[in-house]
Amino acid sequence: KKDDQLKVEEPADTDAPKGKLGELTAELIDEEAGMYQNVVLMPLMVSGLFTVPYLSNPLMKGPTKFIVTTIGIVFTIAILELSEASLWVLFLISAIISLAFLVLEMMNIGKHHLETVYEVLSVFSSIAWIKIFSTLIIDFITFLAFYFSISEVVLATLLLSAGNSLGDFFG
Repeated sequence: KKDDQLKVEEPADTDAPKGKLGELTAELIDEEAGMYQNVVLMPLMVSGLFTVPYLSNPLMKGPTKFIVTTIGIVFTIAILELSEASLWVLFLISAIISLAFLVLEMMNIGKHHLETVYEVLSVFSSIAWIKIFSTLIIDFITFLAFYFSISEVVLATLLLSAGNSLGDFFG
């Protein structure tokens, strides 16, 4: 008899995000951070969603993957200065590549290889973000050194201490 068997039901996961909007909200808002920190970091988090095509990115599920991959390729090439081409040419080439990836994925051809390509692109996009932040930090420290006539030794020490504490700030 099937009715006599003990049925074990899994408890409903109340913390699970509901739908696409819930996934985006869970990705953008840090529950442990305060409201002001979430508000200040929101533009950075949104731009990260559109420029870094990591596999757990909520925008990498479904057809929006095409947009994220296109923007990620253009962002990486432009920031890392890998090409002299104009942005329009880069967008056109990236859109064609992303469309090819989307078609291959819809046909279930080489899905594992495409995931590897997305992860490699994520690494290079992350390197582009590191370049942006390191440029901002160096420019700011150079301005402070010029404005306050700080020596090169103090400048180098400040640069090292700022680079050492960034990891604590972000996480």
